[in-house]
Amino acid sequence: CGQIFCETCASTKLPLPSSNKPVRVCDTCRNHLLAQCAVNSS
Repeated sequence: CGQIFCETCASTKLPLPSSNKPVRVCDTCRNHLLAQCAVNSS
């Protein structure tokens, strides 16, 4: 989503294709990314 969140509001970090290391993501993006991974895994 491109928004910036503090650690208190978004403590989850996930690896993204555009980054070499895990980055902080908001809850909405985390849920979306995890759902995509689940679909791609099955």
